[in-house]
Amino acid sequence: MGLRVGTNINALNAIRNLNAVDSKLSDNNGRLSSGLRIRSAADDPSGLVISEGLRAQINSLQVAEKTVTRASNILSTAESSLATAADMLLRIREQIVTAQGDSSAVQASQGTIDSLLSSIDSLGRNAKFGGMSLLDGSSSIAVTSKSNVTGVSILSANFGTKASITYNVSISQKASAAYLTFTNSSFTLTSGGPSFLVTTQEGSVTISLASGPYTAGASVIAANFASGTSSIGVFASGDSLYTVSTGGDAFISITQLSSAGTISGSFTATSDRTFSSVTLGAGSSVGNSVAGSGQNFAGTVGGFSAGGTGYSLEVATSTFTGSIYLDPEAVTTSTSANFVLKKGGLTFQLGGSTADQLNLAMPTLNTAKLGFDSFTRGGSGETVGGYLSDLRAGGTMDLSSDEFENSIRIVDFSLDQLTLARARLGGIQANTVDTRADQLSIEISNLSAVASSITDVDFASEISDFTKNQVLFQSAISTLAAANAQSTAVLSLLGG
Repeated sequence: MGLRVGTNINALNAIRNLNAVDSKLSDNNGRLSSGLRIRSAADDPSGLVISEGLRAQINSLQVAEKTVTRASNILSTAESSLATAADMLLRIREQIVTAQGDSSAVQASQGTIDSLLSSIDSLGRNAKFGGMSLLDGSSSIAVTSKSNVTGVSILSANFGTKASITYNVSISQKASAAYLTFTNSSFTLTSGGPSFLVTTQEGSVTISLASGPYTAGASVIAANFASGTSSIGVFASGDSLYTVSTGGDAFISITQLSSAGTISGSFTATSDRTFSSVTLGAGSSVGNSVAGSGQNFAGTVGGFSAGGTGYSLEVATSTFTGSIYLDPEAVTTSTSANFVLKKGGLTFQLGGSTADQLNLAMPTLNTAKLGFDSFTRGGSGETVGGYLSDLRAGGTMDLSSDEFENSIRIVDFSLDQLTLARARLGGIQANTVDTRADQLSIEISNLSAVASSITDVDFASEISDFTKNQVLFQSAISTLAAANAQSTAVLSLLGG
């Protein structure tokens, strides 16, 4: 081949390869020092588009994860305050029972009750998270109006874009007390009659029919039974015995213990809904028994199927959760009832879009709100229900009113409200918030893995490529030196 000095083709080829491998080494150094495979759009345009979309999604999920953690902490804070209030209610109940059995303790017990009620209100005012009040009512869904509804306790409701929602209440089954109905054709009391065991959900007592002489009609028999069983929540109306308590937990039974006494004739007791009849009285078999049970409300609230108690309907769905309290004396299957809710509560972002929101109404911890509107039990004339604040000194249900049974009923009902609120908060925390936190963590991990495979450098592969390029760089230097040496060989020809 010829030797040329003007143009060194071998040197030019060596320089071109040297520049190329130097550029690759620069890229290797950049990727290894930054840890990124894509440092600019030029590195991988399509990969950059995908990775930026993933990064935006990951960022929104990370924000949601922080919000979910905050929501869990808020629920824990609220639940702990409700648990403390529940303990105070148990102490209030103890004071009522103490005063009921010891009239000399009424004044001291009333003072303790007043102090505990004030502490409950203080808990409600001071339960806060980062300066945000939780249980004073400012974080609850407001009930702006209600018809034929004695109270509404809402935990969550989906308002969508609406500022308020009207919920219609339809009753398919009326709540009722347990009762037994007496009938007789000829029954004369001339002295102490047979004895009976009467049992309700509140306890048991043994009674004997009162001495005569008189001819006992069914209503007289009922009155005689009621006079000895008022301590276990029984009253008479006409020819029937009723429990003061209403609902599926209410029951009443009569069992004949003896047939002693100067008495003629017998009478029949018929249960309320099964209509099974048992003959009782003189000459009747010892052990004869008849029982009746109460009945819970059932129906729908806003179209949602609702199970109930003797005083309320309970709804728990993904879009509505709450309790609606009703007057069992006034509400029947033909009653039109409704209530209106105003949007409120706390909104938690549980995901990366506006659809992933939880609107939660915190319960109101206030003695004027715990309980339900009172009503008068027909037949007995007994007041049923009220609010915790009624138990304060000077209130309609303070210890001096001698309304111990209803006072205990108010406390028990308020305790049920708090327990139900705690259970619902705990359920949302465990089944929605904490579950969503786990799900977000998994989503973030999976998306981060995908984004990493696109944007992050594979060090094993990159170092291998870097080592190869280093060798090629040294080889290119050596080749360039050899190519330049070829030009100097011309001097040997000239020098001879």
